[in-house]
Amino acid sequence: MVISKKARDAILKLPSERITRFNQAVDKLSRYIDTGKKDNLNSCGLRKLEGDPVPPSTHEFSLWPDIGGWHGFCHYEGDKLIIDYADKGLGHQKH
Repeated sequence: MVISKKARDAILKLPSERITRFNQAVDKLSRYIDTGKKDNLNSCGLRKLEGDPVPPSTHEFSLWPDIGGWHGFCHYEGDKLIIDYADKGLGHQKH
């Protein structure tokens, strides 16, 4: 798993408690990738995005439901998951 500079920069601007929650979500994703166990997948909420709303991201995962419903947005390059950025979930963003 690779965390892009854009994702790191967005998370590092947040309070330390949110950074901890981001790290916990990334740990859950790592366990899913390492074990393939669906229970880890369900707990992090990884889901495929419909259409192409935020290229290059093809998937999103839950970070926390409060303060705008933040998600991590990511895509696969081969067998490696790349976390592109973190921001408010698609339903919470202002357009």
